Amino acid sequence: LSALYTHAYLFVLPSESEGLPISLLEAASFGIGILASNIPENIEVLQHGHALLGYTFKVANVTDLSKMLRVALHNPAQVHNCGRRAQRHIRRLYNWQHIAVSTEALYGIA
Repeated sequence: LSALYTHAYLFVLPSESEGLPISLLEAASFGIGILASNIPENIEVLQHGHALLGYTFKVANVTDLSKMLRVALHNPAQVHNCGRRAQRHIRRLYNWQHIAVSTEALYGIA
């Protein structure tokens, strides 16, 4: 799995329903480009301020997915830059050490 993420150009997640999309977090942590459906859970992961850290398409809309795939394939520099920004954001926000400390504090363990 690590080799696939390491050598991938683009990770596509066409989900119609998610909780916290772990596969999206994993892909973003490798710094590859992201193309995900525009469901709130995916947007939450890809949103950083007013900027999106990847591409999105209208959920369940094959025409929009096809269009956005073409956009991503024709803009490698932008895909690469989005992937790197997403990687930094995900590593900061979803860092296991921070999560463990927050959980300990929540339950009064620390």
